[in-house]
Amino acid sequence: MDSRPLTIAYGGSLNYFEPSRVQPNGLWSKLKGFFWTYNHHHFWSKTRSAYYLFKAIEHLKNQSLITPNQLQVQLWGMIDQGNQILCEKLQITDFVQIQGMLDRHISLEKLNKADVCFLPLELSAKGHKSLFIPGKVFEYLNLEKPILTLAQTDADCAGLIRPSGLGVFCAPTNVDQIAAQLLDLIENKGSLHQKFKANKSYIGTLSADQRAKDLSAIFDELTLSL
Repeated sequence: MDSRPLTIAYGGSLNYFEPSRVQPNGLWSKLKGFFWTYNHHHFWSKTRSAYYLFKAIEHLKNQSLITPNQLQVQLWGMIDQGNQILCEKLQITDFVQIQGMLDRHISLEKLNKADVCFLPLELSAKGHKSLFIPGKVFEYLNLEKPILTLAQTDADCAGLIRPSGLGVFCAPTNVDQIAAQLLDLIENKGSLHQKFKANKSYIGTLSADQRAKDLSAIFDELTLSL
């Protein structure tokens, strides 16, 4: 029987966010706040963070529903140091390991050893759906592992993952829903490959080679129509 904890992994850029953070008063502070908001919340908005995942872990820990022997989250890359401070504040450092940049080979090796891949996505502007599809999605799909996806239901990225059979979807800011999915993943750790069966034929259509062929076919068709 496999006694290892469920491992959730993410390698990449991760913002730091806390809803309770308030920008200080003053003209200079407001100017700094504007640029901080534009640079970090426009391109890496609050949901492209681990805040709500951390809160879900805190909730489960406080309810005595999980221990570090059951769940480990591994984050590496350009991870804002505020995430480590947040883990300490929430008292979940036993559940979360944070590292800096890693060699691509080592990064892929860690992802391959993990049970679940983590994919936080940003919220779109009100009235619009999110069109952003990070390149790591294709990497995740090729690994054929469950993808814990924090995304709005109409996000293009969610639509791309859904037919693969690997998506574990949660509303980005719904702590209870994320916590419930974590419990389900932990309880079904030994049968994740059966529970989340990869649609290999669909995933094959998303490979770099296949996309290059599709693009070439489009150009050929356009050329012939001239």
